[in-house]
Amino acid sequence: ARSAKPCLVIFDEFDALAPKRGHDSTGVTDRVVNQLLTELDGVDSNNEGLFVVSATNRIDLMDEALLRPGRFDHKIFVGFPDEKDRKNILE
Repeated sequence: ARSAKPCLVIFDEFDALAPKRGHDSTGVTDRVVNQLLTELDGVDSNNEGLFVVSATNRIDLMDEALLRPGRFDHKIFVGFPDEKDRKNILE
């Protein structure tokens, strides 16, 4: 992504890719999370034009280190639409 700027990297269901470390008997998940942390630490002001977005339904399952400032700085909650909004969506 760094060599293809401007670039938007989107991770969907990020909790499945980067769950809390220490719960994987093989250590594979821990290594994946550690590598993600390393790569995200490299996304700073020197990477203008590179944006990383993740989506999850279960932020509580994500490794807390990913949520620290400098990695994913903004969290936007998108709740369920109410009845009126659902009707507008379907029209």
